[in-house]
Amino acid sequence: MSLAIPLRSRLRLGSFEVASTSIQVGDTPAYTLEFSLRESLVMRGNSPTKNGFIIKPHGVRIVSEYGTLTGNVSADNTNLGSCIVYLYEGAPTELGDSYDAEDETFIGDTPTATAPLISTAVAVDGTYSIGFVAAGSYTLALMCGADDDNIQYNALTIPSPAGNIATVDIIKGDVKTIDF
Repeated sequence: MSLAIPLRSRLRLGSFEVASTSIQVGDTPAYTLEFSLRESLVMRGNSPTKNGFIIKPHGVRIVSEYGTLTGNVSADNTNLGSCIVYLYEGAPTELGDSYDAEDETFIGDTPTATAPLISTAVAVDGTYSIGFVAAGSYTLALMCGADDDNIQYNALTIPSPAGNIATVDIIKGDVKTIDF
């Protein structure tokens, strides 16, 4: 099994401002650089000829004013199979699964569905946690019983089962609990 970083890949974190209200460590603003392997570590090739993994610059964020989302997923949902909680910025009308339309192996037209900011798998005990969520308004949605390919748009029905969706506002230092 191999691990590669695409030659054209450049980690671009963009610009950010130092806010006086940032979380502090002593007298210095503290920033967290988060890497989501679920978003950035992707399998190369298609079944049955898998060809190792690629590390992509997706799923990397810098945050200084953040909160945490946690929750429990009921057995009615987890009994349907593996579950994923998706976090979207704002309140998109069409929720999509994780995809990367800019990837060289992406097949098809760019979807109209909004890709999530980040996603996390639900643990065997039915719990989930998304840390270092920048202050703002978000939509959370649950999808159970299907696998999500992080490059290709799978047109998964999100939320699934229907009704497993919530909106949440995060402010600095929040720990919000959203159960499905």
